[in-house]
Amino acid sequence: GKKELEKANLIHKKKNKLKYFPFSVDTEFWKEETFDLLKNDKIIFVGNDGNRNTDLLIDIAKKLPDKKFLFVSQLPSLENLKLSNVEVISGRWGSEEIKDSNLKSIYAQSRLCIVPLNDTTQPSGQSVSLQCMSMGVPVIISRTAGFWDEDKFINNKHIIFAENNLNTWVNKINDVYEDVQLLEKISEQARKNVDKNFNLIKFYNKLLGFIKNG
Repeated sequence: GKKELEKANLIHKKKNKLKYFPFSVDTEFWKEETFDLLKNDKIIFVGNDGNRNTDLLIDIAKKLPDKKFLFVSQLPSLENLKLSNVEVISGRWGSEEIKDSNLKSIYAQSRLCIVPLNDTTQPSGQSVSLQCMSMGVPVIISRTAGFWDEDKFINNKHIIFAENNLNTWVNKINDVYEDVQLLEKISEQARKNVDKNFNLIKFYNKLLGFIKNG
């Protein structure tokens, strides 16, 4: 992420060796021609790293008993969660339980993806967010110091940022979930943004350019 690059530049002697190289996704795979966002009703959370704010996530689900949540995670605090409005699939992205095809099917049934995070300069939730956006699923994510590229993502256009406050999260989810025009706008703009700036082919070409230029 760009914030990591800023930190690295403060301590690394050879700054010309440091490059911002954004994570990218296969936008040809992460798309669904028959995807219909407005028919979906699930709010999903996917992730296993320690920077996920699971306490906030659980509180959000408790505060929204009328919403259907689906958590895909092996984090201990979520695996044995017993809430009537929450389905938990125990698995890790890339594992036998959660292959890309399984995850794609989950995204295709989703209305929103939520990514509550602890504040850190390390990028977190990047792969899940980009995959969802490539599919057309709007993403609500914590505003942290580690967000990977604030220049490329405009709030309420490509993504929705939320401060780590329970009421803020609950209000944003309620507002966005019912706002058809906003959902469709973010879905379309996010998909275009990821295809333009975080496409795997462009990643390869950029990498090749670095290799050729030393």
